[in-house]
Formats: sequence, structure tokens, C-alpha cells
Amino acid sequence: MLLSLLSNASGATLLTLINDGAATGYELLKGASFGTPTWEHSFSGTRGTQGARASSGKLPNRTVQLPIRVAGTNKDDLALKLSTIATTVDQLRRFGGICRMRSKTQTYAQRFDVQTATLSEIPWDNLLELRNRAVVGINLICGPLLMGDPMDWLDTFTTDDVNADGMNYTADAGVLATDLAVSGGLLIGAGTLTTERRMIFTGYGYTYGDHEATIRFAPGSTISSFKAGVILKRIDASNYLAVYVDDNATNSRLRIDKVVAGVTTNLASTNLAARVVNGTYAWVRGRIEGGAIYAEHFLGTVVPNPVVAPSTSTVAFFTTAEAAIFGAAVEGRAGIVFTPQQAAAYVDDFELLPFTYRTPPTYVLDCYGAIPGDAPALADVRLGQVAAVPNGPVWAMFGWARRPAVENLVRNGGFEVGAATGWSVAAVTGITGAASSVAAVTAATLGVAPKYGGYVGQVVTPATANTGATYAMYQRFRAGFTYTATLWVRASSGTTTVRIRLGVNGDVSSSTAVALSTTWTQHTVSWTPGTTTVDVAYLAVEVTAATATTFQIDGAVVYRGATTPSTAEQAQGKGGNLPLAVIRSEEGSTNTRTSDANANGGFLATATTTIDFAGPIDTELMDPEDYSGGQIALSVFARVRLDSTMTSVTALASAVPEGSGLQIIYTPEFGSVGRSLVIPTSGSSKLRTTRLGTLNIPRAPAGGRWNVNITLTIAGGTGTIGLDDVYLMPARSHFVWPTGKSAAGGSGYPAFLANPAETYRIVRSDLSSSITLGATTWTSGGVGGSLVELPPGQVSVFGLAADRVPDDPTTLALAEVQGSPSYHLSITPRWHWFRPS
Repeated sequence: MLLSLLSNASGATLLTLINDGAATGYELLKGASFGTPTWEHSFSGTRGTQGARASSGKLPNRTVQLPIRVAGTNKDDLALKLSTIATTVDQLRRFGGICRMRSKTQTYAQRFDVQTATLSEIPWDNLLELRNRAVVGINLICGPLLMGDPMDWLDTFTTDDVNADGMNYTADAGVLATDLAVSGGLLIGAGTLTTERRMIFTGYGYTYGDHEATIRFAPGSTISSFKAGVILKRIDASNYLAVYVDDNATNSRLRIDKVVAGVTTNLASTNLAARVVNGTYAWVRGRIEGGAIYAEHFLGTVVPNPVVAPSTSTVAFFTTAEAAIFGAAVEGRAGIVFTPQQAAAYVDDFELLPFTYRTPPTYVLDCYGAIPGDAPALADVRLGQVAAVPNGPVWAMFGWARRPAVENLVRNGGFEVGAATGWSVAAVTGITGAASSVAAVTAATLGVAPKYGGYVGQVVTPATANTGATYAMYQRFRAGFTYTATLWVRASSGTTTVRIRLGVNGDVSSSTAVALSTTWTQHTVSWTPGTTTVDVAYLAVEVTAATATTFQIDGAVVYRGATTPSTAEQAQGKGGNLPLAVIRSEEGSTNTRTSDANANGGFLATATTTIDFAGPIDTELMDPEDYSGGQIALSVFARVRLDSTMTSVTALASAVPEGSGLQIIYTPEFGSVGRSLVIPTSGSSKLRTTRLGTLNIPRAPAGGRWNVNITLTIAGGTGTIGLDDVYLMPARSHFVWPTGKSAAGGSGYPAFLANPAETYRIVRSDLSSSITLGATTWTSGGVGGSLVELPPGQVSVFGLAADRVPDDPTTLALAEVQGSPSYHLSITPRWHWFRPS
């Protein structure tokens, strides 16, 4: 058994009470209690014979009671041990801290989050007086859930946890005890220095999906054949990825290798600008983001921060075969690879960071790798500077949601919104040529039943081969990962051949062209991005002969992998967004589609009077709010283009169930009138984000789709109004900087990162935060929103930052510049009882 206490006091010393049978002078006695997480509920009034519903709940602190026998060699030693306990417990009382415990036969430890502590009375009896033994009761008031060790790891090698003090590593190549040593705060070679050593971090027991690993290294006087780097996604000693710097006697190189069944294959290699130098240290960093493996080399004396550009970099993307071994469904460990060549060579500052993304997209990102635990995990979120915002972002928001196993990425695949929103007949280079029209039609118009629901899409093509309709999907499509598309096609007459396509220009897959018939025929195609990760892909359906054709489509579905969506509506083409969503205007509006270089998707929906937008959400993919009677609360934001010639513009958000306009839900903040937007003082085409309120949408027992509707109206003046993106955030799963406030100089607005030199801000799980500038970190103000507690399992996240505050009442002429910050999720998993292996 392991049992230790550590307070949050500055310079506090770890007190180890029990250490796997080793003599410590302390013994845990019978009667110890580690508490239990028990919810306390409030209830509504009784409803006849149906009982009273829980209306709210809280999870109170748990009490941990530790009866400890203290054994001294004499009275002075006993007094010293008691004094040590008293000092530690008093520090826990004042500052809180951690009680770390690993039960007998348990593989990994868990931690109690100590809020405060007390000591019970020590009986002065014969045992104390004559045998220098005393029994003391330590009472800890702790947070209700048990914490695992953090998933982050930083080893500065100040202490030796390679061959002593915890032994947090396992050797894959070499023997730790004879081939590596920790000395003077460095990891150095021992024994034969010319052979490769690989050691894997196993101390906390986690495996990782997306993760980043970094080391600092320096060669000795022998440069040739020197090697230092990191191991990523190690499955076993014969299957892993390596990112490293080595030297071949001519050049020093930054390289990415894969090792499969013990066979090494280089995936990418580039020479450094100069060879590594004896005694001069540098950094090498490897990172997996989905299907991409990044390698980065940094010079300099400071730890490379999230926004520093590497001196050298390269990247490799998974093939289909590599994704099967190292891809999204696979987790592995991380470690160090090191061939010293000479005794003065060393490695230092090994850092492992899961869920780290340097260039995330401006829409929702799927995080690969499961969050362990059976309770919501604590997360500290590190948000970095945004390259697209040169003056520094003053405002930001960040949200998270549980990710379903499979979902339909075509949000309007069944045309059940009664329109062809999201579909286009414009030519897309490398995908298909321009068609004449695409529209939603009913069975009455068609004269035949749709494959599903009440609508189908009707495509009209000219007498030109390879023309048709496309649907753009704004997702991060990972290299090496397989995506599947299915689509039903028919025609009332004609036998022109048609096919479907999935992919991007230069990397697209096509189904076999099949002649049209009067019966519905399903086309299927699979696509695996082969050379790079892409942020938008297209589903297309086209005729392959030069014949003017009218045909119908229904039930369009695109999904990750080979398993169809589990819900019937999703499998029938009725895609719907998650509660965490970024919806491009072209996916929800039939207004004029206008090119705009400043729009996130490159296009805006525009009008001179009114813009109507309808974005479908699928409540079956969402978890309702606790104690809400099944409601789902969504915070709604939109990015709008305004002209100074307008005098009054309103933005109205509402929600209606699909297929019915009888039930309309408005936001409690702005009701059926909507929000009046702030007009720029001069100029035109000014993009700004606005908050439109919170929609409380009921979730039917069987799920069901709702449309989030936004109406933009020029109520006074003239100009062209535009809609870019619509942002949906789970109201209780996001944090956000204040909106509707002035960020002008002297206003006191708590800017996210006002100074471009400020590197990043960390928002902790309790919403406190700190800012880092270079090597200096200071505490900053708290953030509004939800406690940062991520569900166990797979999650999706979205972060956005801008140089303007949404709805800033100051009528500035400046347009908004926005982008996604880099982010890292520092996860501490939690359990109700014990952590399993």
C-alpha cells in the first residue's frame, strides 16, 4: 500500500506514511475510512402517484479518516514524527493539498483533493509513555471524487525516477540500471554508449491518442551517429513511432520513423541548417494530431512555447495501413530514444502533453484518444496566441461535448428542411462540373415516393459529362482515416450513368458509374485522404455522359469508418449538428452566396433586406441538462457583416422542431424581437460576432431534429447584410470572455491576450486563470462560464478568439479579425471509487 500527504503550501515536503511495506515509522490502523460520493437532492412537489422529481442535486465533500500509529525510536524521534504530521496537517488545513493512495494489489494510485484537515486528540497512555508509540487520527475533508494522476508529465530529472524513486519508466531497448543514469539533473548514458536506448513512460499507466512529446538534448564530442528524440504511440517494443534528431557524419537530420513488427521505415527526413554541436543543447518535439505526425526542432535557451516557430520541421501522414496500426482507434505510450555516443551527451526536460493542437481549424475538432475515468475529468485549457490576429485577441470562448461514435456529416442529406441548403451546383475543381439546378421537391411534385421522409433533392444537369451537385463538409478529415459515403439515386426516365464522389481536388474517390433507373439505387464509395489532412471535403453526385438529365437523390450519408450511424434518422440522411457546432451560412441559408475573402468559409450569405438561416441539430446525439426535464440549452453566436449605411439591424434566434412551425422557442434574453446590433461608424463589409442568447430546446424521448433559426433584418437604412458562421455552444459546457462590454483603453475589460507578446493563457478547471509571457507567468482574473469538466470517453472541442468583443457598444469602424487559438487540454481523470488498471 502507498499513502502520502502533500500540502499546497509553498515549498511543502511530501509526507510518506505508508510505502509498500518499507519502514516509515507510520502504520495505518483498522478503522480507516475513505468516504463515499453521495449525491444530495432537492425535489419538486409530489405529482399524484408519480412521485416527486429531483429538481437539483449536489455532490458534497467526502471525509477521509486515517488512524495512524506513529512509532519512534525514542521520545525525541516520536516527537519529531508527530511534529511532522502536525505541520503537514496544519498546512493542509490552511492551503489544501493532495492525499495520494494506492491500495494493496492495486496497479495505479488515486488522489484525494484535500480541502482542509484536522487532527484528533492523541491519548497519552502507557503505549506512548513506555514504548514511544502514539495513535493519531488524521481527518481530511476532500472533494467528492477521486482523481487519477494527471495525464501530463514533465520530468526535469532533478530526482532519479528512472532507476529509483518510483521508477516511472520501462526499458524497450537497453537496461535502465546499466545503460542510463540520472546525474546532476540530466539523463546521461552509461555502459556501452553506441547502442540505442529506448525508455517508455509507464509510471502513470495511461495510454494516449493525440499527444505531444518534447525533450531537450545535447550531444557530446562524438557527433556522428548521435541520436536523441521521442517515442510516440508505442503499442509494444516492436510497434511505435519515433521523432528524433540524428547525425550521419555529413548532416544532422530531423526524422520521423515508423517501426512495425520490428522493421524500421523512415516516413520523413530533413536536414538541419547546421550539424548539432558538442555541448550545445536544442529541443526536439513530436506530435500526433489525428492522422498527422509532426516533427519539430528548436534552437535557443528557453522551452519552446506554443507559438514559437521551430527552426526545422517536417510532417508525415498516415497511409491506410499505418492508420490501422497507429490511427484514431489506437492508443499508445510515449517515451525517449537516445544513442549518446559519448559520455557528455545528455537528455533533459522530457514533457508529455496529450490533446495538444498547434493549428486547430475554425470549427469543431474531434480529439482522438479517450479520457479515462467514470466521472467528469478536470481539465486545464491552455489557449495560445492566434497568428491570424496580429494585434492580440481580446476575446475568446471555448466549448466541449461528448462525441458520438458515428454521425452523419451531411447535415441536409435528406432535404427534410424543405430546401437544398448546403447543396450547390457550382463547379468544384477536381470534383465535378457545374449543373443547372438542385432543389428539394415533394412526393406530390415527383409523382413517386421519396426513399425516406417527405422530400428528395432534384438535380438538373446540362448535356455535359461529369456535371452535378456537391455538398461541402467543413470537418478535419484526417489522413489515413477512412470515410464512407452512401447516396440513393433514381430518375423518372433516362438511362444516363451516374456516380458519387468523395474527397478533394487531387485526392478523390469515385463509385462505379451505374445507369439511372426508376427504382432507388444506392451508391457507396470510401475515401481515405492519402497525402495530407484537409479541412473541407466534398460529396458529389454527377452524370458521366454528355446527356441533359434530371434525376433525384435522397438519404445522403457520410461517416467516419465503415460502421453506419446507429440512429435511423442519421442513417437515412437526416444529419444534424451536435450541441457544439460551427455551421457555415451556406449550410443553412438559401440567400445569395457571395465570395468574401474575410469569411471563414470564403463565402457569406448576403441580402439587402433579410437573411434566413436554419441549421439542423439532432437532439438524439445530445445529453440533456441535469434536472432539466430533458432540456438542452444552447448558447448561440453568429458572425455578421454590417455596413455603416445601415441605421438599424436586428438578429433573431429561435428554434423549431423539424417539419413544424407551430412550436417556436425564443431566447429568454431577447425574445421574439431579437437583438439590435451595433452598427460600425464608417465603411462597409465589417464582420463582427454577436451573441444571440440561449435556446432551451426540449429533447423528445426518441430524440428528433430541431432547426436553429436565425433571421437578420435591416430595419433601417440601406446596405448589404451578410452571415458568415453560426456558433452553437452547450450552455453548461463552455467558458467565454464577457460580451456586450467595451474593450477600449481604460475600460478595464479583462482581455484574453491583449498583448501580442503574451504567449498563452491557462484557464483552470475552476475557471481561475494565468497568463504566460515568455518565461514569466502571473495570475489573471477568472473567466465566466462552466467549470471545465470533460466527460470521460471521446470528446470534441472548439475554441475561437477575436480582436473585438462581441456586441461591444462602442461603435467602432474597425472590422473583427478572428481565428482559433492553439490549445492543449491538461486532463486529470476522476473516478467515484478506485482507479482500475
